Amino acid sequence: YVSKETSLLAGRGSAALVESKVHLNAFLAANEETFPGLWVRIKRYDEAYEAAGRAGAAQEISQILYELSFLRDPAERAAYLAREAGRYPEDPIMLELLEDLKDLPAGGS
Repeated sequence: YVSKETSLLAGRGSAALVESKVHLNAFLAANEETFPGLWVRIKRYDEAYEAAGRAGAAQEISQILYELSFLRDPAERAAYLAREAGRYPEDPIMLELLEDLKDLPAGGS
């Protein structure tokens, strides 16, 4: 497992973390006899971590939409979205969402 992970990360950096996680999961599942119950525990932690991440992301998006709903002036909306984009310079998914929100009509429009 370690050599496969090292190879993936060396070739593609952090972009390969998700793929290397698949290999870690396979390694843990295959070694259930050696480490009884470890795979189930790690899987439970992963699921809780993913759920917390989804909840956090939903809360962030909800707050952005809430704030945006009060802004009617196109210039104010654009400035707000630009400020929000500045908070997420390394997050392409959030930046894409903020870009898409530029086309969202103001409430009551």
